[in-house]
Amino acid sequence: MILVGEDVKVDNSEKLLVAETPFLKKATHTEVLEIPDGGSILVPVHYRPASVRAENRRWVLRITPRIVIEEEEREIRRAKLPVKPR
Repeated sequence: MILVGEDVKVDNSEKLLVAETPFLKKATHTEVLEIPDGGSILVPVHYRPASVRAENRRWVLRITPRIVIEEEEREIRRAKLPVKPR
């Protein structure tokens, strides 16, 4: 285990540098949702850092899917079609 601020070798040179090693935790969650094009949904993030927990708050993730049709995108760029509000 590498501690924060510890000298570590970070490349193939012989130099030791001070580096931080992040603690990563892999999590997988699967759910089928039907969200319309341009619609949004908020989902909770399971990880909460100490600063967020201390304030009794949560993180959320906003998901906004968008179907991109190149012909429509060209027309929007040419200012012939109004941009749909999001």
